[in-house]
Amino acid sequence: MYDYEFGYKGGAKKVEKANYKFHVFVADNQATEHHMYGALKNGLIEHKDTINATYYSATPVVKVFTATAGFGIPKEFFSYFIMLSSATTASKVINIKPLGFKNLKDYKWFFSGRGRFMSKEEVRRFFGATSDTWKFYQRQSFLSRTRLQELVSITDGEVTSAPIEDREEVRMLRFD
Repeated sequence: MYDYEFGYKGGAKKVEKANYKFHVFVADNQATEHHMYGALKNGLIEHKDTINATYYSATPVVKVFTATAGFGIPKEFFSYFIMLSSATTASKVINIKPLGFKNLKDYKWFFSGRGRFMSKEEVRRFFGATSDTWKFYQRQSFLSRTRLQELVSITDGEVTSAPIEDREEVRMLRFD
């Protein structure tokens, strides 16, 4: 029944007069979104490993929502729609950090799941053109490529149970 796996740690926090949110919603087969608490309560997901924040999901569609607002912090929100793949399927692992992750290093929030991003048309078809989800999706602004590269990484590895650490790139110059 639970064919899909993902790792997630997040929530909502007020840090230095700024609010940060990083949530996962699981969509059921009727395209209704359920927050993690409701999804656990209704049996859509279950804890695989509580310590490592790993979950099994009965349905493949998840939305990762992140937002910031507060004094000196721009009000932003962004949703990633992901179609999870089963563990036996050879696919990439998507790793996502929240907006404002630099201010949230102590909390180690992350999302990690095997699958792919849904296209705009897939989101519209799945949730419906008159749904609130689709209306909010259309209102969200685009993230720059640089910003996306900070927040999202795609790897060939296993679904992680911890955030992917930042690595500083070292470039070598050769002077001949």
